Amino acid sequence: MLLDCLPGGGRVVLVSGPAGSGKTTLLDECAGVAAGAGFRVLRARSSDGGAFGVARELLGPRAGPPAGADPFEALHGLHRQVVALAEVRPVALVVDDLHLVDAPSLRWLDHLARRLDGAPVAVIAAVREPADSPAPLVTRLRSTPGAHLVRTAPLPVEGVARVLAAALGTPPGAGLAAACHEATGGDPRAVFDVARALADGTAEDPEAAVREVGARVLGDRAVAALRARSDLAAHVARVLAVLDEDPDPALVAEVASVSPAVLARALDALAGLGVLRPGTPRFTHPGVRAAVLADLADGQRTEVHARAARVLCDWGAPSPVVAAHLLAAGPPTEPDMVAALRDAAARAIGRGLHGPALDYLRHALTGRWDPGLRITLLTELSLAERPVDPPSALGNLMAALRMMDSALVRARTAVELFPLFTGSSTADLVDMLEDCLVRLAGETAPDVEELRARLLAHMLCAASEDRGVMERLRPRLDALDHRALGGTPGQSALLAVHVLHTAARGGREVASVVEAATRALRGGLLLHDELLHPMFMAATTALQGAEEFDLVEPLYDAGILRTGARNQRMAQAVLHGARSLLLLRRGDVPGALADARTALDARSPGRWDEVLPVPVAVAVSCLGELGEWDEAADLVRAIAPCDAGRSYRWCWLLMARAEVLEARGDLRGALEQVLACGRALARWGVDGEVYLPWRGRAALLHHRLGEADAAKRLARAAFDLAARWGTDGLVGSALRTLGVVEGDTMLLHDAVAHGEKSPARLELAKTLVELGAAQRGDDDEAARRASRRGLDLAAGCGASALVARARTELVAAGGRPRRDRLHGLDALTPAERQVVALAAQGSGNEEIAQSLFVARRTVEFHLTNSYRKLGLAERSQLIDVVNADDDW
Repeated sequence: MLLDCLPGGGRVVLVSGPAGSGKTTLLDECAGVAAGAGFRVLRARSSDGGAFGVARELLGPRAGPPAGADPFEALHGLHRQVVALAEVRPVALVVDDLHLVDAPSLRWLDHLARRLDGAPVAVIAAVREPADSPAPLVTRLRSTPGAHLVRTAPLPVEGVARVLAAALGTPPGAGLAAACHEATGGDPRAVFDVARALADGTAEDPEAAVREVGARVLGDRAVAALRARSDLAAHVARVLAVLDEDPDPALVAEVASVSPAVLARALDALAGLGVLRPGTPRFTHPGVRAAVLADLADGQRTEVHARAARVLCDWGAPSPVVAAHLLAAGPPTEPDMVAALRDAAARAIGRGLHGPALDYLRHALTGRWDPGLRITLLTELSLAERPVDPPSALGNLMAALRMMDSALVRARTAVELFPLFTGSSTADLVDMLEDCLVRLAGETAPDVEELRARLLAHMLCAASEDRGVMERLRPRLDALDHRALGGTPGQSALLAVHVLHTAARGGREVASVVEAATRALRGGLLLHDELLHPMFMAATTALQGAEEFDLVEPLYDAGILRTGARNQRMAQAVLHGARSLLLLRRGDVPGALADARTALDARSPGRWDEVLPVPVAVAVSCLGELGEWDEAADLVRAIAPCDAGRSYRWCWLLMARAEVLEARGDLRGALEQVLACGRALARWGVDGEVYLPWRGRAALLHHRLGEADAAKRLARAAFDLAARWGTDGLVGSALRTLGVVEGDTMLLHDAVAHGEKSPARLELAKTLVELGAAQRGDDDEAARRASRRGLDLAAGCGASALVARARTELVAAGGRPRRDRLHGLDALTPAERQVVALAAQGSGNEEIAQSLFVARRTVEFHLTNSYRKLGLAERSQLIDVVNADDDW
């Protein structure tokens, strides 16, 4: 086709097609053919060089007429230049983006194309089709006599597959061809580049490699095209890359500081380059946008974001939209920008999105502000960090408090931003709170008394994390008259802290504790005030120790529902951990394990270490009851060395380690861990058995080691403390231990009697199994009755290890055990029955989780256990099981 112009004269070849259809690729191939045939190849593309810009690019800077020359003479002069060149050697004029060429150059090319008879000249040009408004001269050039029109289009999937097959030597799979077509848009050059990249066969995931290479090729090509231009089109492309994927053209024009008409021309030019989709401000491919954005210098990107934020703020755009640009625009410098960041943070918190809220507020603080605004930002940030990053929340709170002059403002801020955990900063915080309390002495505001109550409650609550501080404040705690407390949130908070501390020290009777804790929780004053969450937990912990499970569990359910709706992950972790302990003591081993795992999954590593010990200990106990000691050992090993001197909570981890060591046969090592727990609790002033009953476990370990005196001494001490407290579950457990170490069957009978009156069903099951073992040989019939009842209870609790032991004892006593309840309807725990009933009604897992105030994972856990116990293979079978049971 090109060589036709050699013997008989000129030839015009127009390559026409939409953006991304391979026009430039074909143009390159034509230029290569011409050069191989001996042509002098002169190349140009649309230029911003003014009149005759493309002509000068083709023929040199001196081409083009002098100012004021006759138009025809100018065109004829350029024609003569080309003919003169062709007399020496055939000439190929190669022009890309003809539809964007300046009008004088277009006029000259048309003039030349109609006068090529006898001259060895080829005009090869690429033009986008369809063009929104093609220049008349482009249309005229298409109609030149003898012009050859080559239409291109993006390759279809089948064409892409043929290219890949040629490169790879084997037909590609349908998925690979489709991925390549999607990644390149069918652009022939990009397809060939991708094919070459795959040809070496080193890609582990060809489809991923296709997407990566395709995006890179398209992006690199777009960046190269933009770098070759210095006009407004390149500037607009960079603005578009910074803005949203499909921005408002009016916003683009304002941010780019161009008129709508100029913007329209720039968008048209960018579509011609294959950077944008025709007729839209959208990039042809995400990889193109990413490449253009990556090509921007940091300063350019920051400047565009700052300009966008300014425009959007002036237009009254939603604050999250403005804030998104402000985050990338450098430190804010104007108060209205800070207002936008604060409003965006408030909206994010309202939707439970704490991460973005923290980003907005922390960025706002990077600016230089007066003390008043800085205090406001610090307090808002501390409040936002409180449920997700307590250490940072405390640091920002302390910084804000130090900047405040007013005693009243400091006191109000301190109680409003009290952190969930204080960690190593406890002493500093207590000193600050105490200073606030002292400074309130002369204040007469209406809320001063409530502030005083809250400050003291917060001080005592914080002191729980530091032994030295707690000892210093203990006289204030002991001086409180719990009978006069309650009625307001502050008074209820103070009462809750008081009741927990005095209960843990063994200084109160259980009835008094229940009355005071119930009074502290009256009216939901602590539950509905998230700032008093630690005090709410203090009251529920006291009630849980009093075995008032039916009172506490609904409160945990409500708290989990409330914190879940607000995405307060740390508070949720604490509540799930507390409920896991309650469920274990109640006798729901699978439910307790599910809650403990939920608590551990919700924590942020390295930030919420204080959340760990209780759910870890519960999970270990549950896994032990299931006989899964390898998993229990892995869980304990995964936790960094505990520091029982830092917080009394770490004593739970010492007990968890003891359980694992005992299961592994290391009785001495287990005993050392338990005794270390006891010493640590004593240093913290926790003298009773209510919080963490360690003496009974130590007594049993001494007993197994043959150390009878130590075993009896600790067992009697545990019983005395349990009797002083008075709950049937704790007394029954202590009597069981004492009966084992002293070999006294009557004590075990007494333990069963107390256990029957307690909601702690797993403890009763353990006692019955011990009683059966003790009676065996003396009264086998009684032994069989006790072991069979223990087996039944253990199966209902989901405690498979205890079930196995109960069966062994039953057989040893001459019993022929019927099938235990690990299979069938009776094997389901109460929680499993609830989940199965809802699933049988057609509720989905997420719906069941919301209605029962549990995590989705908990629902899945219960369903898996239920399928196993019921012998079912799928969910649809549940309806038949439920309908067949009259007592469901």
